Amino acid sequence: MDRKTLRQLIALTAEGRNFLTGAVTTKGSTFAATTLIPYPDDHFNDGEVCFYSGTAIGQIARISDFISATGTIAPYAAISPVPAVDDAFEIHTNDGWLTNQYNKAIDLAHYEAEDIFLIGTIDDTITQQDERYEYQIPTGVRYISEVQTCDSITTWGMSNYNAARALAPTSAYARLSTQFKVDTSCWVGSVRVALKKTGTITTTMTCAIMGDNSGAGPNTNTHGSGTLASSSVLGEFAYVTFNLTTPVYLTSGTMYHIVLSQAADALDSSNFISWAMDTSSTYSHAGAWKYYYISPESGTWSAYTTTTDSFIFSIHPPQTTQDYTKILVPNWYIVPQNRYLHIKSPSEGRAVRLICQRQATMPTTDTGSIELPEAYVQAKALATLYAMQPDRTTRDFSERLRMIDFWSKVADQELGKIRVSVRPNSMIVEGR
Repeated sequence: MDRKTLRQLIALTAEGRNFLTGAVTTKGSTFAATTLIPYPDDHFNDGEVCFYSGTAIGQIARISDFISATGTIAPYAAISPVPAVDDAFEIHTNDGWLTNQYNKAIDLAHYEAEDIFLIGTIDDTITQQDERYEYQIPTGVRYISEVQTCDSITTWGMSNYNAARALAPTSAYARLSTQFKVDTSCWVGSVRVALKKTGTITTTMTCAIMGDNSGAGPNTNTHGSGTLASSSVLGEFAYVTFNLTTPVYLTSGTMYHIVLSQAADALDSSNFISWAMDTSSTYSHAGAWKYYYISPESGTWSAYTTTTDSFIFSIHPPQTTQDYTKILVPNWYIVPQNRYLHIKSPSEGRAVRLICQRQATMPTTDTGSIELPEAYVQAKALATLYAMQPDRTTRDFSERLRMIDFWSKVADQELGKIRVSVRPNSMIVEGR
């Protein structure tokens, strides 16, 4: 369920006559909807219209005039961008029930259940590195019940790192490539490369698996690719994971290339990405390539100085259960208060998957998912909403208090049902 749907349910439960929905039939700074024609002139005056889909999504405006004959709404202030045909809206009449109040009530219901309702989830953003034992636990994780590790198919790891090559360090931009083979035909779901960022870069990087051009670098055949924001790259060398859009099947004995590229407009001699490299490689399929071009349509690949060069990389199977092995306690534990995961025996380039729980998060848009059970959050939000309203929204003050008390008790009954029992071997993540 999303926030828009829950808002409508709460409105119908509270005062159905105060809430209407519709779709635009005549667009413009004033707009019309045939669903509004049955209502008398001025019926919606000083009410509020909120658009929850289409061109005008997210816009909220007070209504200055309503014309019954055409179903036309004129807001006090222009809606920008102007509503288009089929934009969906909701209307709250002038009786104190406003969109922002519904949203705030829903958010407060989330806050109330923050320490009770936890979401089971899987996180696989950690990649192991030789000689590094502690890894930052992702934000939002409350408990970790299991740690698993994924075997890499092919790896040339950071233990071999002795140099680096920059992506676009000069006025000409570059792509970088490292070649590899797999010993056994297999499916690949992700690629991890060791990168470092210098300066400020905001554009997106692309990592692709491409074919070989008869020993002259990559050809134009892209087997699969994935993208990642440059903001994911740290100021020191660390593995960055590119999840391929779709898994790629690689044939044993065939030469392939991992090609790294980035939007050129962000790159110069002060702002660039570096890829860790081994210039004295004993990797049996070593070969590193660079591609200089003035525009993407012109340029050629050329090899680095020796045939022993290889960039640091690791490729992995698609992230399915059978590809992961459980790490037994005490081979992993949580470092108290620092949000670090300690792995006793790290293995170069292997992905780590956390079976964990995090707290439910509030939606930030009307279409955002509400994770709390509907029965609880609707009752709790409704009680909160009544508490926000002036007396005129109900017949008298005592009735408003009675409604607050009634829906609060309904919410409390539901709250007991949604308490989540954490797995017996779960470890709490401190310092959240």
